[in-house]
Amino acid sequence: MEGDFFKKISRKNEKGYLLLFILFYALHIIGMTYSENTKAAKIDIILKIPFIIMPFLFSLSGDYLREKKNKILLSFVAGNLLASVICLIAATVRSFSVVNGTWVFNAELMDHNYSFWQMLANGGNNFMYEPLSIFHHSGYFSVYIVISVLLLLDMLVHKEIGKSMHTKVLYILLILFFCIMVYLLFARTGLIALFIVLLGYSIYVIFKSKIKIYTLGLLIIITIAGVVIIGHNNRIKNSFNEIKKIIYNSNKRVDSDNRLFIWFNSLEIIKNNLFTGVGTGDNKNKLLEIYKEKKMEKAEKARLNVHNQFLETTIQLGLPGLLVLLAIFILPFIRAVKNRNILLMCFLIVNGMFFFFESCLNTQAGVVFFSFFYSLLVFIPKYEKTENYFSK
Repeated sequence: MEGDFFKKISRKNEKGYLLLFILFYALHIIGMTYSENTKAAKIDIILKIPFIIMPFLFSLSGDYLREKKNKILLSFVAGNLLASVICLIAATVRSFSVVNGTWVFNAELMDHNYSFWQMLANGGNNFMYEPLSIFHHSGYFSVYIVISVLLLLDMLVHKEIGKSMHTKVLYILLILFFCIMVYLLFARTGLIALFIVLLGYSIYVIFKSKIKIYTLGLLIIITIAGVVIIGHNNRIKNSFNEIKKIIYNSNKRVDSDNRLFIWFNSLEIIKNNLFTGVGTGDNKNKLLEIYKEKKMEKAEKARLNVHNQFLETTIQLGLPGLLVLLAIFILPFIRAVKNRNILLMCFLIVNGMFFFFESCLNTQAGVVFFSFFYSLLVFIPKYEKTENYFSK
């Protein structure tokens, strides 16, 4: 803490974002007062403490942390690299077994005898999806790695790392390694987010500098590769099939743990509690009631949440909670567009997608990650002045 509290807190932009976080947390406290499940409400309030701590910490320590910012960001990248290597080592160890006194390597988990390409499309081995991700849910880990790719790209583009050719090659190889890890983690959100980040940064580089053949070629390669890889992934294909099933065959909706079906049914809870929500701790109980009523046995047995943070917040806190959460994303995004801050723009887009497909703020892995990096990138921006890249 550097002091000068009132001077720093009076900054127009920072004060607005800080108030949004305070208001979001306050709504959860208010929601606890009319929640029937007070135990769950208290747990939720404790879980979201970083929403108060992180914005205050970064807004009041701006000048000091600005000097350390790249080290902080690179330490996150290094942590993900170490975690990735450990996951791969663990998968390798699990794939070895002794058969008739001989060491045998077999990574398959379901004896499907997949070919290499079938394995890449379906998973089902120690080196893909949940078996690979031993520290976090694969969806969370994949988003962490996508943000690591985003940080490396931003530092390379702005020449903050990789000043020699050897270090540039090293960081580019690290980006490629992370891209492979995202695919192996097999999370739909991570794959789509990675494609958006790579595509977005390619377009940004084209506008930032004079259009060159290699930048256009890179854009074309990323676009084609992204479409082919995402189209080859059976988890994404299955998602489209689930959408068709819900739209065209209503008889198959019963007993489904389909995410879209859960979203549609959660709207009934929202409609009945539009302005106040059900309370901070009652969202899971209300969902279980809906699952039981609609005979969604798989969802009820697994006690699934909504898998959409925007809907989850609306169920808990009603329309006021949703509006504050949307403002937390939209207002800094507008500022980032004005300042041509591609790093903040991509961070908000990736996390907006993440929030759309996961109830991220129900877990410590989501709350701490989002509040930490949001506060770091918003309260300690790298680019204070508007850069006229798009006018060149």
